[in-house]
Amino acid sequence: MHDDEPEVHWFKVINNSDATQKYIMFAPPPTPDFDTPIWQASDDIGNETSWEVHTTAPIFAGVGTQDGTQITVKDSGWEDSGITNGGPGKVFKLSFDGNGDPGLEDLGIVNDAGNTFSVSIEDLPDNGKTYVIVFGKRDGPKSDIIAPCASITAKPNTHQPVTPIIQLYFYNDSGTAGGLIDYDSLKDKAAHIDFAVHTPDASLCTVIHKTSSWETAYDNTLPNQE
Repeated sequence: MHDDEPEVHWFKVINNSDATQKYIMFAPPPTPDFDTPIWQASDDIGNETSWEVHTTAPIFAGVGTQDGTQITVKDSGWEDSGITNGGPGKVFKLSFDGNGDPGLEDLGIVNDAGNTFSVSIEDLPDNGKTYVIVFGKRDGPKSDIIAPCASITAKPNTHQPVTPIIQLYFYNDSGTAGGLIDYDSLKDKAAHIDFAVHTPDASLCTVIHKTSSWETAYDNTLPNQE
């Protein structure tokens, strides 16, 4: 349980498409050079039923590996980015433990740029692995799993800034969390969720998936949390 992390946004997709569907959720890349992994993926959602997802407030900085089109971040690869309400995030150093697993060391420095954390990268192991810097979110306080929302390949002797865009999309497709997708080919076909441009203080977005369209609505009434 992570009850110390306040819940901020709930998402509900209602399947009115006349068919059983699977859904994925993904976020916009911070800049075009980032890749887009699936953040959450549903099981089968029957017609006239729904799928709910909700997030906690922290934005997490992470480091993991990419194998083909799959991004994997171990628990030890996540740290709180320090970004709160658009304020500046932390500066980290990419490091490796005794088992060779990557992690982020907090350097105790605050970024000059708002809504941004950054990672200082020195030499990388010559082991054939591709390391990635990511930002991620948790699916509610009852989940131990933080999943990546965007990733970029770590390059030696660089300093990588990450400015998360906290928007999401629903799309009817199958997949697994961490699996890379083609953001540009899906974004215009998906339901776009952006609380910043809708009802002030809204905390719930309901998306209705119809046969050939999406409808979205925002309000402040949360679903039953039992």
